[in-house]
Amino acid sequence: MYDVQATTKDAQSSKDLLETKYYCKIEDPTLKEIEVVMELEAKGKPEAGIFNRFVLLIDVSGSMDHTADGQSCTLLDRMKKFIELFIDNASDTSWIGIVTFSSTANVIMELKQMTAEAKVFAKTTVLSLTTESRTNISAGLFMALEVIQKLKPSRDCIIVFTDGVANEGIVDSGTLIQEYKRISLQSRETNIPISAITVEGYKPDFLYAIATELGSDAFYCLNINSAFEADMMIPQITKEMTFTTDVTIVASALGGVKMLRMKNQQSLNETEAKHFYYSLPNKMKKNILFRLQLPDNYREMVNAIILNVEVKFMDGKLSRRCFTDSVQLCLKTMQEVAVRQKLPASADTEASRKYRESAVAYVSYKSVIDATWKSIRKSITKICEEQCKMEIARYFSAAREQCNGQDSNKAEAAREKDAAQKFMQEKLKLGELALGLEDKTFTSCSQQIHIFEKQLVYAQRFIENTDASELASKIWGKLAAMGSSFEKEMPTNDGVFGSTVKQPFMNNTVKKPLKELRKAIQETTVDTESSDEESVASDVEDTPEPEPENIPLSDRGRESNRVTFENVALASGGAIASGLVSNIVGWYVFIVIAIIAFVVWAVEVQGTDRVIVMLFFALCGAAYILPSQVFCFLLGELFGIFWPNLPDWWRS
Repeated sequence: MYDVQATTKDAQSSKDLLETKYYCKIEDPTLKEIEVVMELEAKGKPEAGIFNRFVLLIDVSGSMDHTADGQSCTLLDRMKKFIELFIDNASDTSWIGIVTFSSTANVIMELKQMTAEAKVFAKTTVLSLTTESRTNISAGLFMALEVIQKLKPSRDCIIVFTDGVANEGIVDSGTLIQEYKRISLQSRETNIPISAITVEGYKPDFLYAIATELGSDAFYCLNINSAFEADMMIPQITKEMTFTTDVTIVASALGGVKMLRMKNQQSLNETEAKHFYYSLPNKMKKNILFRLQLPDNYREMVNAIILNVEVKFMDGKLSRRCFTDSVQLCLKTMQEVAVRQKLPASADTEASRKYRESAVAYVSYKSVIDATWKSIRKSITKICEEQCKMEIARYFSAAREQCNGQDSNKAEAAREKDAAQKFMQEKLKLGELALGLEDKTFTSCSQQIHIFEKQLVYAQRFIENTDASELASKIWGKLAAMGSSFEKEMPTNDGVFGSTVKQPFMNNTVKKPLKELRKAIQETTVDTESSDEESVASDVEDTPEPEPENIPLSDRGRESNRVTFENVALASGGAIASGLVSNIVGWYVFIVIAIIAFVVWAVEVQGTDRVIVMLFFALCGAAYILPSQVFCFLLGELFGIFWPNLPDWWRS
């Protein structure tokens, strides 16, 4: 695919755009195995003339007219809201096209740059969408490809949403993937990536297979009863952070070293493995675990290159880039380095020393070996985390197999969960042996793995609490979304993982804009509901409002009964100011104020508000007995408690 002659740009410049590190560990020399984690971090930058282009591929089959319990909007109505949100948040350099599919596919809008005028046109066009008949996903995908291929390549992406099984067109995922690749490669060197989104309520194995093979995003399985429109924006957010695409990694074992097969890699032969990313967003690290079998004479290979890695990618200008890394073999034991360190007591035991005397860990960066204690700590924790990630992904894959419908097996899923937990506990024990419980790097790693474990337990609890006959329709998609998040190291929709524990791959660069979007959606929903209420009210006979003087004072201005930070802050500030004033102005002014306040109280205050005022006067009197600081504190606390319940005249 790549012309090698065209990739001879400055190798160091390429490495600056895509930084790589290699964390290496030999745990048991008798096994003659070394594990290497390749860490990739994209540091690309935007370039003039290259734009993000999205085709929104929306299901308009008859089932999209469905309304969830307690909701007034159909799924299609919510898709219209999502498209409007997507358009509003698109940068003015982005391009958006819209394709719908039912029995056939239709182009609703060709790709347009999102100028202010184009945004208005796009949102108006979407309002006319209506539901039709069946679900032909293949027709929609092929039409979306056609829309993109009319223009020269850019950073292109198809975001597909469907609510059900493909029942027309190509209904076998393998056949569709093969045909999609064939058509996509007619106009470019790699496939146009797909982000796939669906809803709970059926087994989305067809869509999941497409998303896994044809994209680098996690799979999205939305809860129809949640406010999911913001979650559907994650692909847009991550694409706006992406300037490194079409990343191909070919790792070759050298010197008699063999490549052991890993699930997430395409093994070319016993010495080569390949990995591919459609896109690498900035600030979102990716990791690849290689497991190598060393030859019998490996002790004679110190400092020899055992792994050669060729990295090819497209930069922000869509120019080809290429560089080569190498990993050398180091056999310096951990204990050789540890003896020069001041270790915590838990890491200075006989068992710890014995483990470190045979184990090896180091970092290879820019083809240089770093076997310092700092690098040893990083390698141990990095490899431990990656091993546990892969084990969690394995559990989700196995659990899906046990939630397949008629052959569902909860007991087997529970055994898979127990096996995964045992695996992670064993890896943590080895890390503890090497570094000790007090080591900060190990503590951070342990906390992250416990988050992984909580997500595993959360998923298993869902399985156990769901009727066996409903596992495929209710749980399969959820497990697919969770598993793909671990496999792709990408965030998925909110609500898939447990709400009490953060998503493992939801970093702040995605979390912050998502939070703002959810807030905007909530405000829009409130405004819409208020508008609807006003519309309903205008259709009935007007009822005259009571005059203000006929409304009890105790009922005015009570918008909230909650004690908020704002209330406490305002009341405390007022209390401090009033305490200072009362001390400065003196007793006589206080008497006059008290008389006026008493008259107002006697005339206007009703019910329980009398108690509030009496307590206030009691504290004011105590101001000349207690130190002013104590007085201000007590008065501030009283105001903080009762502030939401005070009438407007008292607050003022």
